[in-house]
Amino acid sequence: MTQAHPASRSTREEARRILQAMNDTPIAAMDATFYQHYAEELRLIVEDLLAEPALPARVWTAKRHGLLLGVCETQAAEDLANAVPGLWLWPHHVLTEATADIVERWSTI
Repeated sequence: MTQAHPASRSTREEARRILQAMNDTPIAAMDATFYQHYAEELRLIVEDLLAEPALPARVWTAKRHGLLLGVCETQAAEDLANAVPGLWLWPHHVLTEATADIVERWSTI
């Protein structure tokens, strides 16, 4: 017997879908089966999250006296901000379109 698989979604999209379904369920319909079903789905999502490679929560660009000092992760940014007066920090963003282009170019090298 072939089992149907849902369309591939990101872990975040799947979590949002489950939470929305839970929020939309009337209280009268919340029985033991309801909780068992969603607990299992959420358990699977947590497994997916734990299996994903760990990435820094956020990357920051650091600048002082008009000079670009570098890029660091959140914890290092907090430590530097406390230790270095006049340090400016802002989130470092990479456009996904640029990333896709880089991946395409680098994969041919």
